[in-house]
Amino acid sequence: MSHSHVLAFGVEFMPPPSDIAFVFLMQIGVILGFLTGYPMVAWLLSRGTKATV
Repeated sequence: MSHSHVLAFGVEFMPPPSDIAFVFLMQIGVILGFLTGYPMVAWLLSRGTKATV
């Protein structure tokens, strides 16, 4: 499990999907994934390495 989850909840298990904390953690993960992936995809598209969808 990730270290941030252990720091946030103090346990090694994810909350159940019906819990609001699970939804909150998933939203954070999607935002962080977008923010970290977008610059690389933009760079690859500008170089012509990655095909557009």
